[in-house]
Amino acid sequence: AGQQIHSEDDAMHASEMPNFDNKLLPSECEQLLSYLTVPYLRVPLVLQFFNDRTRLSALACEQLQTTLDAVLFESGPFAAPSAPPLPCPTEVAPLIRGAAREAALATPAGRFVHELVHSTTVQIELDGIFRLAMERDLPTYTPAAAAVLYVVRVWARA
Repeated sequence: AGQQIHSEDDAMHASEMPNFDNKLLPSECEQLLSYLTVPYLRVPLVLQFFNDRTRLSALACEQLQTTLDAVLFESGPFAAPSAPPLPCPTEVAPLIRGAAREAALATPAGRFVHELVHSTTVQIELDGIFRLAMERDLPTYTPAAAAVLYVVRVWARA
């Protein structure tokens, strides 16, 4: 977005939005950027965002592919598998700062694997994106096929 975005307010008041090769409307860019500011809900929200017939073709944009890869596959803070589970935080995550925030978001296998194990929403959204991609009838390679090929790669990696 050409500037640092740390919160949903920053995303909504950004003077310039990325255009992602004009694959998304400005309001959709704002929505996606606001989803990226929520660490604990980022994975299901972004998958739900792309589980849409009109937005699936936007995944032909390399910048959006890189963004989705970062959301899904960047590890984040790790917790030892044998560590006792943390109690439910009494504060809202954005209000938690420093080491306490890192500890609250830590997982033994990365955020995406944690979501796959503990959330059926992520599995449903990922399956929906794959089904939308498979509905496309692309007998030859076209620019639209880049989105389908990317979805197949993500599905195989997941």
